[in-house]
Amino acid sequence: MAARGLAAFQAALLGGGLLPPELLAEMRRTVDTGGEDIRYGLGLMEVDLPCGTAVGHDGGIAGCASVAVSLPDGGRDAVLLVNADATSALSAALWQGVASALCGSDAAVAPALARG
Repeated sequence: MAARGLAAFQAALLGGGLLPPELLAEMRRTVDTGGEDIRYGLGLMEVDLPCGTAVGHDGGIAGCASVAVSLPDGGRDAVLLVNADATSALSAALWQGVASALCGSDAAVAPALARG
């Protein structure tokens, strides 16, 4: 149920159902952080995938790692939750799962994401 709830929240947020348009636009305005293929905004990140730019966020706390992203066309979302401490290898595997889910099983994740 947690993944379904996170996906519903993200769909409502990115679909404009939670914030006025000008606030969502502020969240969506991202800046380069010096990392390849990743840009951050106010609580959202953009990540370049082989099939387009995904918007969402990743994260981890003790015992859990997560990624929740959507392609801007609204047609595809990916939410991955793992009961494990976040590590570089786990982060890389999560992002590879996202790329496979959104872009196809042979999609390769960006180098910065592959390093975790």
